[in-house]
Amino acid sequence: MKNNRGQTLVMFVIFLPVLIIIFAGLIEVSTINIEANKLDSINSIAIDYGLDNINDENIKDKLEELIKTNDNKIEQINIKLETNKLSIELTKYKDSIFGKIIGKKNYKIVSKYKGNIKEDKKIIVKG
Repeated sequence: MKNNRGQTLVMFVIFLPVLIIIFAGLIEVSTINIEANKLDSINSIAIDYGLDNINDENIKDKLEELIKTNDNKIEQINIKLETNKLSIELTKYKDSIFGKIIGKKNYKIVSKYKGNIKEDKKIIVKG
């Protein structure tokens, strides 16, 4: 009977870096998805509030304050207000955890929501 311990060790040494890279990628993608979900949630709350108070005089300032209260690291806030229509676009940059491995310093995360009021009903659409 042959001793396969040497072969097993070689296979382990070869596949260990591959497994580490796969797990690092999974962690990276998961972190970015969590941040994107948080940004979408903030945007959804803001657009819902904005449609409820669309006739307020300084609704844009209130929306910006609401958004910044929930996340002060949002880089860009674009609010477009028309008659019974509101659209909000939020942009945030998330630093890469394993950026040196994959060559990416940060990720750009964008959340866009549009809403309008038709027949006293709020219609909110992502995108």
